[in-house]
Amino acid sequence: MIPAYFSLKGYPINVIGRNLPEDRINGILQGIRNGKNIRVIDKGSSLLETVRCLKRGETLGILMDLNTRSDGFDIDFFGKPAHTPSGPILLSYKTGAPLLPLAIHRTPLNRHRIVVGEEVQAMTNENPGTSSVQVKNKIRSNGVDENQLKEMTFLCSKAIETFIRQHPTEWFWMHEKWKERK
Repeated sequence: MIPAYFSLKGYPINVIGRNLPEDRINGILQGIRNGKNIRVIDKGSSLLETVRCLKRGETLGILMDLNTRSDGFDIDFFGKPAHTPSGPILLSYKTGAPLLPLAIHRTPLNRHRIVVGEEVQAMTNENPGTSSVQVKNKIRSNGVDENQLKEMTFLCSKAIETFIRQHPTEWFWMHEKWKERK
C-alpha cells in the first residue's frame, strides 16, 4: 500500500521484489503493481538498475527486515541477533539518496496511516570532526568503513523495530528473521 500511495501522489516508484511462487497470487500482485505504476526491479537483477533509478531521483522501496543471502551484519533485533542487509545503506552512500524508514498501520477508523521516520544519517561520534558528507564521500570512493556501515545498518534496524513496537500486532512476517545463516 505504501508504494501505491506515493505513486498516486505522483512520485516515480520502484521496489525491489521477486515473483511469488504461486502463479495466480503472483498475477494478482503484479496486476496491482502495474495498475499503480509501481516498477518492480527483480531482486536478482543488476545493481546498476537500482543505482540508475536513484540517480534519476526516483524512489526505491527496499524491505530491510528480511533474512537474505545478501551482504549485511548480524544486528540485535528485539534482543536476538538477526542478519540485516547492508545494501540499502551502500546504495544511499553511492547515490546520495536519503534513507527514510517507512511503516503503515491501521487507524481506529479502519483506515491506514503511513508514517515516515526521520532520515537515518551517519553517526560521526568516533571522529567528532567528521561530517556525514565526509563519511558518505569515503564510502563512495570505495573506502568503505565497515564500522560506519554496521552502525548505519543498526540504526535502520532500530527504526524498523521502533515502528513494530508501536503497533506489534500489525507486523506480519512469514520469513525466518532470526534463522541462523550457514
